[in-house]
Amino acid sequence: MTEGRDGEVAGGVPKSGKGEGMSAGSAEATVQRWARGVDGPFGDAGARLRWAVGDITLDPPRDAVLRAAIGAVSAPLRVAVAGRPGTGRDTLVEALRMRWEVSAVGPGGDVGAADLVLYVLVGTVRAVDLRALAGMPTNRTVVVLGKADTLGGWDAAREQAARCADLLGRPVIPLIPLLATVRLGDDDHRCLLSAAASDEPTPVMTARFVVGDRRELRMELVRRVDRFGLDWCVRTVRERGAERCSASSLTNGLHRISGLDGLTPAVAARLWAVGEHRMDRFRTVVERLAAEDRDARDRLECVLQGVA
Repeated sequence: MTEGRDGEVAGGVPKSGKGEGMSAGSAEATVQRWARGVDGPFGDAGARLRWAVGDITLDPPRDAVLRAAIGAVSAPLRVAVAGRPGTGRDTLVEALRMRWEVSAVGPGGDVGAADLVLYVLVGTVRAVDLRALAGMPTNRTVVVLGKADTLGGWDAAREQAARCADLLGRPVIPLIPLLATVRLGDDDHRCLLSAAASDEPTPVMTARFVVGDRRELRMELVRRVDRFGLDWCVRTVRERGAERCSASSLTNGLHRISGLDGLTPAVAARLWAVGEHRMDRFRTVVERLAAEDRDARDRLECVLQGVA
């Protein structure tokens, strides 16, 4: 296949490893484009396949199978989040949906039907993690260390992620998915400014923070940002000044310290494998149809040659 613009090939698949050297902004744009399905490179690949198939006529059941195979190539990116119970899988699913608007599934979802798997560790690598990862496609799986805020700060989280990476023989990315799901409102903002203006020491003690006016609001805020996010917000307001810390700027800051920016290049780097996987499945379907339908065999084999 010949290379096209932006490092893609004629089949609509990006060059291997392209995301590894991207800036966070470039990787973000790449993932968002691919997540869109019919409006992105997957959709471009599907359009080329529809053109290649043209007016090939099959009996209705087989024609439906062929059209469904083309549709699967151009579908939005499907991400499965897997891991042990209690690792925060549902929270990461929510973060991915909010960040990239992808079709993300968590516990109970069909991992085998996903284009990409995010496997969540907590603490350290266990035997159950090794068994689970052994059954997942290496080139379409990203391993993350969730709940990084429970490890004593980002330096400690990065060190633990490196230890996990040594055990697994693959990169492990530390994350705090909870912070990537936060949207601070006006009431939250006023509550944080009030805490920053008080003599409350940092790190903020949540037991003291929830005592005072609007206790239910304070408790809900702690639930949404946890102690790590709460402490970061209070310290940031004190350092920068309340006038420079709007609700939106604090929200953006929480998203930055969630670690999701570090996940984006790893996902972008695996999109080439996702595209190849989709094309492999398409080829398998067309090969089977060509074997079953003598009248259309030659034309279907021409389609296969075009996507080889």
